[in-house]
Amino acid sequence: MKIILSVIFFMISNLALCQELSEKEKYEVFSSFLKYYKKENHKGRLRHLVVKEITHYNRNSSDGNYIKWIAKSLQSDKMKYWDLMPRIINRDEISFNEFVKDTSWISLLINLDEKIQLDYFIKDEFNTSIKIEVISYNNFLSFFNDDIDEGWNKFYKKYPKAKAVVEFSNIVHNNEYVIFYFAENRNGFYGSGKLVFFHKKNKKWKLFALLNLWVS
Repeated sequence: MKIILSVIFFMISNLALCQELSEKEKYEVFSSFLKYYKKENHKGRLRHLVVKEITHYNRNSSDGNYIKWIAKSLQSDKMKYWDLMPRIINRDEISFNEFVKDTSWISLLINLDEKIQLDYFIKDEFNTSIKIEVISYNNFLSFFNDDIDEGWNKFYKKYPKAKAVVEFSNIVHNNEYVIFYFAENRNGFYGSGKLVFFHKKNKKWKLFALLNLWVS
């Protein structure tokens, strides 16, 4: 009887760890990141963002399955690929040594590589003072049918107060970490994409690390 109860408890525990975060929890994480993004990138003056409804990152050969490559490289030899380690921006959440010793987040990268292939539709459910306008992927592309520079001119005529166009992937997580992809484009002159890491402490998800994937 004890063995059966132990097995049931083990199965329930694992099921709990594998459950998706609720949409409310996901948007709490997204909103927390936007608070950091507003402060660090726009000196707190960010008022308006356009958000793509879905991200298409990592779906074509030009992206090179970079997320999976990073995960496989770090699994094989962290020291050799030290420059691929995320940059910790909040050491109050977790020490660098503790993070390096842990390997569970690396397997999450592989999960994210798979999950990001599927459409995850963003809604305007952010808890933020920033005005959010969500547009479809095709609507965004429609601005750039002819010329990229002219496309950005058309975009900013439609959204004159928007500081950037951003996109979020779905979230992957375990009982310790949350990871998702975030990208931004500004005026056609600057763009970047990164992986965002949250750590769970005192039952709350806190931003603690970033890993840049591309900059233009």
